[in-house]
Amino acid sequence: MIRKNTVLVLGAGASRHLGFPLGQGLIEEVYRLVFESSKGFRIKKNAFNSYPYSEKNSVLLARFLGLSKIKKEDNSNYTSEYIEQFAEDLHKAQVPSIDTFLAQRSQYQLLGKLCVIFCLSKYEDKDGWLYRPSSFPNKLKIDFPNFGWYQYLWHKIIDGVERLEQLKENKLTIITFNYERSLEHYLITSIKSFFGVEERDAAEVFKYIKIKHVYGKLGKFYWETNFLENSTSKTSNDIMMETAIYTPWEVRVFFRLMEEVGECGMDRRDFEKGRGVLSQQARKGIVEQFNRVAKRIKTYNEIIEEQKTKEYFNDLRCAERVYFLGFRYHDQNLKALGFHGQGIGEFDIYGTAYGLSDKEAELKKTFLASMTNPGNVKIMNKWSGLCEKNIVKSFFEQIAPLD
Repeated sequence: MIRKNTVLVLGAGASRHLGFPLGQGLIEEVYRLVFESSKGFRIKKNAFNSYPYSEKNSVLLARFLGLSKIKKEDNSNYTSEYIEQFAEDLHKAQVPSIDTFLAQRSQYQLLGKLCVIFCLSKYEDKDGWLYRPSSFPNKLKIDFPNFGWYQYLWHKIIDGVERLEQLKENKLTIITFNYERSLEHYLITSIKSFFGVEERDAAEVFKYIKIKHVYGKLGKFYWETNFLENSTSKTSNDIMMETAIYTPWEVRVFFRLMEEVGECGMDRRDFEKGRGVLSQQARKGIVEQFNRVAKRIKTYNEIIEEQKTKEYFNDLRCAERVYFLGFRYHDQNLKALGFHGQGIGEFDIYGTAYGLSDKEAELKKTFLASMTNPGNVKIMNKWSGLCEKNIVKSFFEQIAPLD
């Protein structure tokens, strides 16, 4: 059990062991998304078979926004050319993260958020979290996923715990700058399996072990909306629209939204027995769900306007120790936490700084120390026993164990 009041601050590197792209990697994925083509299936006239048909994603994004009835700031329609210009500007801006770019170029905010959803959600594949038996029936080899430091954290959370109720005694808050929700999925899956409880009971733990997404996230889980929020005033349709299943949003969904039924907008699954093509109402529902998720993703300027920084400031002020994990210590993100021109509190600071030079790591250490009155400050860019595939887990085990 974690008995000291602990705050974990997560950057993109904290999901590295799962294959999620880091800041520059995400920018490159957005660029490729816009300029690559997606394959759908178009029906031949007077025939039941289909042939592959591809369309550039910039064209499909423009059509998607048209269906959404969303226009640009000047009230004109989005075009594929405008969307491609967004991708070019994003790439050429050479910023450390897409968040930094969208905070500066506000006219691109919606586009950027939608592209983030499509690029990151393919990594949120629940099947990738299961063990994978060999496809060859005569072989017993099983490949297990790499849970990295998530497993280390879980072992600390349940150390000395015998009953589900005791989990709530863990003094842990997690503040993440990532949009993905892999940690929530990992923890609730582990809780249900370890204690043999239903999802409703497992969800209760997250009222005490809080996970806060600074810039928003890819969607809400069903258990989050149903069991942690006041959903009595919401219809079943509202709940469905607010939740995103823990599987990828397929880019191919574009083809299921475009043109008239029976022309574009169909894929092979529409020809399964008993399945009809998407109705116009279903298309509207998918568009609405995408847009709801996009609205939950925030830029730095938006969270400042909403005064969300006060919440994170209070979390840190009450901490006994703070861990920065997979974090690059960008000024914008530090300010979002309340590190600007004032002291925050008295707590120990530990942090990974992998990829930073010795001088850069020392500067970050000095800055953080000036904002607090800590007993210990360890911002490490390298150490003995460092494992590049599991940097955060290695840091916990070798430098600053949780206890």
